[in-house]
Amino acid sequence: MFDDPSWGLLPDTVLTHLRKKAWDNRKRLKQLVEQLKPNMGEGLYLRALPLEVVDTKFLELNITLIEAICNVLHDSEVSASGGLLAWLNCLDSPKGWLTIRPLCTEVQKRIGGIPVLKLSSDVLKNYELPAAYIFVIENIQSGLSFPHFANGVVVCGGGKNITWMDAAWLKKKKVFYWGDLDSEGLNILSMVREKHPAVIPLMMDEATVLHFQERMVDEPDSISDQPNYLTEHEQVLFHALRAGAFNQRRLEQERISVDWILKYIEKL
Repeated sequence: MFDDPSWGLLPDTVLTHLRKKAWDNRKRLKQLVEQLKPNMGEGLYLRALPLEVVDTKFLELNITLIEAICNVLHDSEVSASGGLLAWLNCLDSPKGWLTIRPLCTEVQKRIGGIPVLKLSSDVLKNYELPAAYIFVIENIQSGLSFPHFANGVVVCGGGKNITWMDAAWLKKKKVFYWGDLDSEGLNILSMVREKHPAVIPLMMDEATVLHFQERMVDEPDSISDQPNYLTEHEQVLFHALRAGAFNQRRLEQERISVDWILKYIEKL
């Protein structure tokens, strides 16, 4: 079936894989590979490629094999480009989804009246949120329950996904970060501050720990080395938490009562 002489150049491992596939699959592979050209995916996601007869799900499921075949048929251009997606010039699939929630009706109007939405981190890095106050909250439930704040918006549920936080548009905003009070949470705060030095930590202090220490739980061994971008007070708290100076070593965001949150944000 692979009558083109160039198919004979395929590595033995690829040929063995092809022989094991059913006739219909081998036929579709040939139909597919013969349609793939460099840069044909410009401005498109992989599943949006304009292919005839062959479905893009088939391409996605067999991408490793197809990449190996195309690399031989196109004189190693595929590997030189960095892989099949780069050779096709397809867009990366969105990843690192974050939940966005406006904290007042005015901001909600500015985003089309939508009360909550999700954006990938690469989109968020390039598109400014229409609010003056940005609350970055580690846990999604804490973000969804955060109280009203004029001209504010929450970005939550990202955990360690703070890749977007060196966005140029953030420099014009007042940015707050709220995470769990444990070594991991303080480490993420440090990572955030590296990207956005003006960040203001929210309820990540000893006073909050002391007030709710009966609600603390243990933290498995996690971050032992002191993060590089903590303030002096945060460093002291980091080591106190790691040393077990309180009831336990972790105070989760969800353990903090609403009245305490309101007390904090009234000062902002």
